[in-house]
Amino acid sequence: MTSLLINFHSFATLVEIVRASSGLLLSLGMLSAIAIYGWFNLLIPFHHNNPAKPTFANESNKPLPPQRPKFLVQVPVVAKPQPSSTTKPDVLFKAKVNSGIGLVLRAEPAAGGKMSGGADYNVTVEVLKESPDRAWVFIRQPITKEEGWVRAGNLTRT
Repeated sequence: MTSLLINFHSFATLVEIVRASSGLLLSLGMLSAIAIYGWFNLLIPFHHNNPAKPTFANESNKPLPPQRPKFLVQVPVVAKPQPSSTTKPDVLFKAKVNSGIGLVLRAEPAAGGKMSGGADYNVTVEVLKESPDRAWVFIRQPITKEEGWVRAGNLTRT
């Protein structure tokens, strides 16, 4: 039994030694890491000099004189043509469809109105008239000549 106590006592002592040495090893490891970091990132860059730029035979140190252009090209200034208003007398304004899925043209200004055509996204349309509450507008597609009512919020004035 005494040999077991001696062995247990020596094992406990061994555990204490390992604990103490692991703390010491951790401390030494951290100090070593800080020292290596300082050496490579703080001390070496201050003592490291970049090499001088090499000089080649075709280079010279004196600046070149300013060069004058050999010839001048004169470009005539042309006035930009002003866009003329091509709206027809019955058109109030032009607008673009801003609804990503396009629009359904309706025969009357109501959501349950009969479908009379459609307009794709980002197409320019002509607004012909507005409902009294301005919630609906009557539009025409210039290309297909389809006409119908759509919600005013689905158009952006151009």
